[in-house]
Amino acid sequence: MVLFILFLARELSMYLVIRPLSMVKNLDPGAKIPGKIKTALQITGSLLILAMLITNQLGFITYHLLGSISKYILILLVTVSVVSLYWYIKPLIFNPQAELRREEQLTKVIFNLVISFFLFHLLSGSTIALVFDIDFHITALFLLSVFLYHTFILYVLNQVNGAFFLEETKARLKNVNLPILLSFLRLSSLPTVLFLLLNLEKIPILTIVLPVLICIFLTDLFDGFLARRLHQTTRIGRYIDSSSDYVNILGISFVYYFYHLIPTWFFILITGRLLIQSAGMITFHFKKAYNKMIVTRRGKAVVFATMTLYALELMELLNIPVIGDTLVVSVLEYATGLLVAVSAIDKFIFLKSAFQSIHREKK
Repeated sequence: MVLFILFLARELSMYLVIRPLSMVKNLDPGAKIPGKIKTALQITGSLLILAMLITNQLGFITYHLLGSISKYILILLVTVSVVSLYWYIKPLIFNPQAELRREEQLTKVIFNLVISFFLFHLLSGSTIALVFDIDFHITALFLLSVFLYHTFILYVLNQVNGAFFLEETKARLKNVNLPILLSFLRLSSLPTVLFLLLNLEKIPILTIVLPVLICIFLTDLFDGFLARRLHQTTRIGRYIDSSSDYVNILGISFVYYFYHLIPTWFFILITGRLLIQSAGMITFHFKKAYNKMIVTRRGKAVVFATMTLYALELMELLNIPVIGDTLVVSVLEYATGLLVAVSAIDKFIFLKSAFQSIHREKK
């Protein structure tokens, strides 16, 4: 049903919105090469499914195998169909007749950034689902969540496009630098991370889930360091860095709590700390108090400790000696909880002082 809705939405948007707009703007509404490739793949996929139906009736393949292969052929075809819209939407957003203005160039950079990571997570998640035989409905919901999540990110980034500049020189960005790429990789990974964690019974923890979490954690260590070292510190980098920490820890916390991997008191503590920080960042943005939007060492320590704890929680689930020992993990839970509590109080005091300072400045 989810795939049908995605396909129907694609076709309706194509013939009721995109093509009429193309004709209004005097653009060629005809099929692009990716559209033709999409059609060829759909015909091929349909014929392949039909051929398998015939071989099933003849007794050469089982109904279970027919169903499994057909599901992932349909996922591939709908994914290609949705992705092909990019080449039809692009001429509507960007002016192909004239040199791109600065804002158009930035819009193009943002669009390409989001669509690239969208495709990466779509394909990697689909591959994992196929290899480890994840339930079809769960996979379809994952694909839908990736699409909706990246659509939301695209909208938000375009709303804050004024933050795409180097803080040192105030120069506007023409391209996305390496620190932003690392931060965005972490931000865009949320649906994939949750997909992996919600299927721990089928996806290997040591060879798939844990390495993914470690890679995401490492991007948090290197993005800020590289930004300072390469003199590429940007306001948008600060936004994405902080946001990616919050959404990933919050999302993982909900899954861990659902699986009873973390106690209730820790779940309440970490979500409360993240909500305080998020409320402060959002308020500073709308009040244009950008100088107040800083990431403290204590805040980074909370992220480091929490991600380390969550990795060890998986080790405990696997009964790994020493690092997965229940006592070791319990001690780390209390130590991390204490750090989170101290950080939450510190952040509350900082936000209160900052808001008072902003109020005085307005007077």
